[in-house]
Amino acid sequence: MTSSVSEKQLNTINLVKQRLINEWKLMLSIFSGVLIATTLISGAPIYLDSLERISVNTAFDRTSDVTLNALIYTPNLVLTRDSLEDSQQKVNTAVESHIDEVYVSERRLIRSQNYLAGLPYRPLETRMVSRGYLQYMENIDQNIVFTEGRMATDEIKQLESGPLIEVILGTPSLDIYDVEVNDVIQLTTFIDSEITISAKITGIFDPIDPKSPFWRENSDTFLKPAPLEDAVEQGVMVDPEEPPLPFFATQNTLIESISSAFPGTLISSSWLLFLDRENLKEYDVEDGKLRFANFREDISLSLPGSFILSIVPKVLETYEKRSLYTSIPLLLLLTLMIVTVLYYMSMMVSYLVQSREEDVVRLRTRGISTFNLFRVYVIEILVIIISAVAIGPFIAMGLISAAGKLAYFDSITSGDFIPVQLAWQPFAIAAGLGVLCLVIYTTAGLIAARTGVISQRLKASRPQLTPFFQKYYIDLAFLVIGGIVFWELQSRGSFLSNNADNVQQINEGLLFAPVLFLIGVALIFMRVFPLVIRYFAGESISLIDLIMSITAIMIIPVYAVQLFFDQRGFSWIYLLLIGIGLLICYRWTIGQIQSHQRRYLLIAAGLAAQAPFVAIYVYLSQTSLESSYLLYGIMISFLISIVPLQILFIILRYISNSYPVWISISLWHMARNPFQYSWLVLLLVLITGMAVLSTTVGGTLDKSQLERVLHQTSSDVRVTGLPLDRTRGIDQTRLAFQNIEGVSGTALAYRGVATPGSTGAGFQFDVLAVQPEEFKEISWFRDDYADVNLETLMNDLKTKSALDELQIPANSKEIGINVRPEENYPNIFVWLIVEDGRGFVRTITLGRTKNTQWQSMKADIPENLIDPISILSVQIYEPVLGANGSIGSMQFDDIFVTNQSGSETVIEDFEGPLLWRSLVSTPLATHQLSTNNAEPNSGERNAEFQFGKDTSEGIRGFYYAPAGGQVPVIINESLSLGTGIELADNVLVTINGQVIPIKIIHVINNFPTLRSDRGFLIGDLGLMLRVLKVKANNSIDNANELFVSVEQGSSEDVVNNLYSILGRADPVRIYDKSSSLSASELDPLVSGGWKSMVVVAIFVVIFTGALGYSTYLLSFSGRSNIQMASLRTLGLSRAQMIGLLYLENLVIFALGIGLGTWAGFQMSELMVDSVAVTETGNKVMPVFQIVTNWKIMWPVYGILTMIFITAVMFMYRAVIRVDLPSMSRRVIN
Repeated sequence: MTSSVSEKQLNTINLVKQRLINEWKLMLSIFSGVLIATTLISGAPIYLDSLERISVNTAFDRTSDVTLNALIYTPNLVLTRDSLEDSQQKVNTAVESHIDEVYVSERRLIRSQNYLAGLPYRPLETRMVSRGYLQYMENIDQNIVFTEGRMATDEIKQLESGPLIEVILGTPSLDIYDVEVNDVIQLTTFIDSEITISAKITGIFDPIDPKSPFWRENSDTFLKPAPLEDAVEQGVMVDPEEPPLPFFATQNTLIESISSAFPGTLISSSWLLFLDRENLKEYDVEDGKLRFANFREDISLSLPGSFILSIVPKVLETYEKRSLYTSIPLLLLLTLMIVTVLYYMSMMVSYLVQSREEDVVRLRTRGISTFNLFRVYVIEILVIIISAVAIGPFIAMGLISAAGKLAYFDSITSGDFIPVQLAWQPFAIAAGLGVLCLVIYTTAGLIAARTGVISQRLKASRPQLTPFFQKYYIDLAFLVIGGIVFWELQSRGSFLSNNADNVQQINEGLLFAPVLFLIGVALIFMRVFPLVIRYFAGESISLIDLIMSITAIMIIPVYAVQLFFDQRGFSWIYLLLIGIGLLICYRWTIGQIQSHQRRYLLIAAGLAAQAPFVAIYVYLSQTSLESSYLLYGIMISFLISIVPLQILFIILRYISNSYPVWISISLWHMARNPFQYSWLVLLLVLITGMAVLSTTVGGTLDKSQLERVLHQTSSDVRVTGLPLDRTRGIDQTRLAFQNIEGVSGTALAYRGVATPGSTGAGFQFDVLAVQPEEFKEISWFRDDYADVNLETLMNDLKTKSALDELQIPANSKEIGINVRPEENYPNIFVWLIVEDGRGFVRTITLGRTKNTQWQSMKADIPENLIDPISILSVQIYEPVLGANGSIGSMQFDDIFVTNQSGSETVIEDFEGPLLWRSLVSTPLATHQLSTNNAEPNSGERNAEFQFGKDTSEGIRGFYYAPAGGQVPVIINESLSLGTGIELADNVLVTINGQVIPIKIIHVINNFPTLRSDRGFLIGDLGLMLRVLKVKANNSIDNANELFVSVEQGSSEDVVNNLYSILGRADPVRIYDKSSSLSASELDPLVSGGWKSMVVVAIFVVIFTGALGYSTYLLSFSGRSNIQMASLRTLGLSRAQMIGLLYLENLVIFALGIGLGTWAGFQMSELMVDSVAVTETGNKVMPVFQIVTNWKIMWPVYGILTMIFITAVMFMYRAVIRVDLPSMSRRVIN
C-alpha cells in the first residue's frame, strides 16, 4: 500500500513538469543551445545551396549572349539533301534528349569550300584572281536590310559553263572589291576547270544589328572574314592580304548548284543554339554538367568530327571548383561554431546535473530506480529536442533568406531576399544532432544518478584533486590527435583529399583541427593552472620544476643529438656539459629553497652559479644551434626564465603572509579546487579563439582578395600584349596614351624571360623593365616587398641606369670609321648598329677590310631613320657559328659623319677615357678592348679590339657604355637563392638571346605583377631596351606593357578607349582594378558568404559567452553561499567581499580570454595557409599577410568584459542578500 502511494506521488510526468518549472533558467539555456546548434547545422546545407544558386545565377548573368549560346560545328558533310536532313535530325534528337529545357531556337549555317573567284574586272583568264565561297544562313532575311537590290531566290539557270545562281553580298565587301548589283562572279575549284558556278549579285545588305546574338555580336566575322591561309595551285596569283568574298544563297540553290557542278563536294555545317538564360539558372550543377557532357558525347558519336563550343559546362565546372575551395573557410568556421554551441549545451547540462545532486540523492533514498531516472531525463530532453529540431531548419531558412538584405549581399541581390529551397536534408541533419544531444543529456543524468548520499557529501566536503579528463589522460589524447590532424593538414597543404576516383573533395576530419587545437590547449592548461596558482600563492615551486624538466629534456639530449648529426663535430659535448652543470646547480638550489632553514646566502650562491651556465648556453646556441630546431625559441625563453622565476618565488613566498585577506582567500580557494573552473575556462577559450579565428582569417582573406587585384594590376589599369609600334619611340608612345581623356599618368614596361649565364640553358626567370620615374608615381607597392619603399628602389634604378648616347649630328648623310686590321680577314665585315628616335635599330654595313693599312670605311645613313640617331655598337661579322671565328685584332679610330656638303665631323676619336665595352658572346670569350698609341690614324690614341674565336651568331664587337657596361638591376630572394647571385654581384644573363652583364643593386622579396616564388629581375626600360639592341639586326624591341592611372570615375571610359585603340584580339589584354574589385564583390562565395558567417560567429560568441558565464556564476553563487556567509560572519567587509569575488573571477576570466586569444592567433597562423588559396586552389600571390579585423574584435572584448562585470555584480548582490540566520540553520540541518 505504501509503495503504491509512493509511486503515485512520484508520478513521472508530474516529476518532469515540476523539474522543468524549478530549473527553468537552466532548461531554457539548454534549449537555446540545442536550438542554435540545430539552426546552424541545418542551415549549413541550406546556406551553401543558396550560395550555389546565386553564384551560378551571377555567373550566367555576367556571361554574354555570344558565349552563352552553344555552337555545333561539323566538317566534311557530303553536300546532298539527304545528308543535310540527316545531320539536322541528329542535332534535333540530341537537343531533345539532353538540353530541351534550355533550348530556344537555332540558326544553321552551311558553308562551301573555298573557290577561285573571277571578277568582272579581273576574270579567271588573267590568273590573278580573288577567292570566295558560298554559304546559306538560316533566317538571314529577317536580320538584314538591303541597301540595294533584293533577296536571292531559288532560281537556277543552266549555262554551258555551269549553273547561274543568285547571291547576295554584305556591304563590307564593297570596301575591298569593286562590284555591284547584277555583277556576275565566276567561281571554280581550279583555274583551268571548264565548269564554273556563275554567281549573280542580286542584293547588297547591311545587318540590322551587327552585335545581335544572331551574328554572335560581331557581323564582321561573317561579312568581313579574315584572309585565307591555304595555298593556291601553281601558276595562280592571289593577294594574301585580300579577304575572300562571302556570298549568301538559299539552301536549295546551294544544294542544287554545287552538287550539279561539283558532285561529291564536302561542306561544313554549324548550328548556333540559342539557350534560355533563366532556364539555365534552374540547372543543378551536377545535373547541368552531366546533361551537356552527354549532349557533347551524343553529337560527337552521331556526327563524327564535330565539336561543340559552349561556355555553360565551363561556367558550371568553374563554379564547382571555386565552391570547393571558397567553401572551406565557411565549413571550417561553421564546424567550430557547432562544436562550441554543443560544448555550451554540455556545460549547461553539467551545471544542471550539479544543481540536482541533492534532489537525486533524495529520490534515490525514496526508492526511485535508475531506469525511472533515465526515463525522466529522456522525457525532459525530448521536449527540448523535438521543439528545436522542428523549428531550427525553418529559422535557418528565414535567417538565410533575410541575409539578402545585408550590405554584404546588396550588390548581388539588389536588396532582395536570398532564394532558399525546402529539402529533407536539413531536417535529417538536425535530427541527427538531436540524437547526439539526447545522448549527452541522458549520459550526464545517468552518471549523476549513480551518486549516493555518502559520495555526494564527500564530494561537497573535499573536491576531487584529479578530474576525469586528467585521470584518464583525455587531455593528452586530445593533444596527440590534434597533433596528428595538424601534421596531416600541414603535409597536405589544404583541407582537400582525393577519393577513390581521384576526385578532390573536402576532408571533413581536417575541419575539426581548430576545435581539437583549442580544446587541447585549454585542457593542457588546466594541468598547469593549479601549479600557477600555487606558485603565485608562494606555496609550491612545482611550476619551475615543470619548466626546468621540459627545458632540460630539450637542451641536453635532444639538441645535443641533433647538433651531432648536423655538424659531426665536438661542439655538442660543450652544450651537453653546460646543460648538465645547469641541472645540477638548479637541483641543489631548489633543495635550499625548499629547506625549512632557508639559508639565503646558499640560495644566492646557487642562483649565481646557474646564471653563467644559462648565459654561456644561450651565447653558444646562437652560433651552434639553428632556429629551425624543434621549439628552439620557446626553449631558449624557458631557459632564460629559470633564474628569474626562482627569485620571484622567493619574493612571493616572503610576502604571501602580507597579502590582504581577500587576496589570500581567493588564492587559497582557487588552489584548493582549481578544476571547478574547467568548464568556464574551456568555454572562454573556445569562444575567444573562434572570434579571433573568424576575424583573423576573415581579415586576412579580405585583405588578400584586395591585394591580389592590386598586385595583378599594379596601377588602375594594366595593358599586356601591347602591339609593336614602328612609328614612335617609347616616350612618344607613352605620351600618346597619356593624352587619352581620363588618364592621369602612364608608364611603359617590357616583360620577357631570361636565363642565367650566356648559354640560354637553365631555369627561366622573369624580366620586367619599367620607366622608374613614371612607374613609382602610379604603382601600388606593399611594405614587405622590400626593405625600402618603391620610391627609393626606382630612384636608385634611375640614378644608376643613367643613359648616355653617342648621337649622330642631324642632317648627316654618311657615317664611317677608320679601321686597320692586324691581318687580312676576307670574310669579316664591319658593321655599325644605330638606333633612331623611334627605337628602330638598323645595321649599317661598311663592307670588308681590303688590306692591313688604315682605311676609311663608310656608308650612307638610311633615309628612313628619324632623328635623333645614336650609335649603339661597332661589330665585326663573320659568317660562322659558335667558336669557329678567326682570331686576331683590329684597330679603330675616328668614328665620323659627313653632311650634305661633304664636310666631315668626328663624333668619337678614342682619345679620352675608354667609354666602350666588349660585347659578351660566351663566358669563355677572350675578346678585349683597349686603347693604345701604336700608330694611330689621327691624334694620339686609337682603340684596339682583340677578338678570339668565340662568336654569337658570327658577331663580335664592342658597344658604347659610358656608365660601365653593367646594367643595374633589382632581383628577388628566389632568384638569389636559386642562382647564388647576391647583392653587388656582376654576372651575365641571357635575355631574348642577348647576353647582358648585370649588376645587382637591390635584393627584394616581391614586386607588383611578378611572382615571389619564381625568380625575377627588374631593370630600367630605356637602358634595358638599348642593351637588347646592341647586337640586333634590323629589329625593333619595344615596350609590350602599359601601366595607367586614371582620374576618379574614369576607369570604364579609359578601358573602352584603350580597346578601341588596341583592339580586343590576342595578345592584348586589359586588367582593370575597379572592375576586378567589383567582380570579387559580386561573387557571393568570396564576399558575402564569408562575411555574413563572421557575423553569425560573433553572435554565437556573445550569446554563448553571456549565457555560459552567467550560468557559471549562478552555479558558483549557489555552491559558495555557505562559504560567503561564513566569511561575512568572520567580519569581511563589503569592499573585501567585492575584491574577493572580482579577483577570483577576474583571474579566471582573464586567463580564459588571454589563452583563447593566444590560441586563436596560433591557430590562425596554422590554418590560414591552407585556407587562403585562390578560387582555383593555387597559392595566393602576393603571399598573404595575417591581419585581424580589430574593428570587430575590440567590441567583442568590450561586450565580454561588460558581461563579466555585470554578472559578478549580480552575484555580489545575491551573496550580500543571503539571510545569515536561515543559512546557519540550513548548515546545522
